[in-house]
Amino acid sequence: MRRQLSSLILALLASAALMNGSLFAQQAATEAKEDTADSAGQKPETVAKPQLVKLEDISKHVGKVVAVEFVVKNGKLLDDKKICFLNSLKNYRDKKNFTVIIKSDHLETFAKAKILDPSRHYLGKKIRVRGKVVEHRSKPQMVVTKVEQIKILATDAKKDDSPKDAKVPTAGEDTTTE
Repeated sequence: MRRQLSSLILALLASAALMNGSLFAQQAATEAKEDTADSAGQKPETVAKPQLVKLEDISKHVGKVVAVEFVVKNGKLLDDKKICFLNSLKNYRDKKNFTVIIKSDHLETFAKAKILDPSRHYLGKKIRVRGKVVEHRSKPQMVVTKVEQIKILATDAKKDDSPKDAKVPTAGEDTTTE
């Protein structure tokens, strides 16, 4: 309440000074507008959607907030270290691999969303992930802090959880064994 009131007072002072054409007043009015939007739970007008980049170009965007799409081909939840990895390649050591990391303090957020093991939940699914690209050991990666940063786009049709030797009966065929 106090922050909203001070933002409102700042906005009124800035508006009065704007009549005088002051550059300082213009800047203060903009800051007050952003403060009021933030305190009301709204996004400031200056927030833009992250640019969607190709996975093969992700290393060119280190330090930038972007969106990238890929199928999660490998994942691991390390209970002892309380960290989760989602990888774009089966071999996470491959130089072309891109890794999404969910650290311990953010795993609770996923658990509240009923995603107890993100590595299993997203495995085999095409996802779009948004965040800042960082580099670790000369490989790009992204740390995710919210469930909303990952969106499932599709599931991998090639993934088949049925046993390899399971016999699927055809019309009229008896599959009982003696």
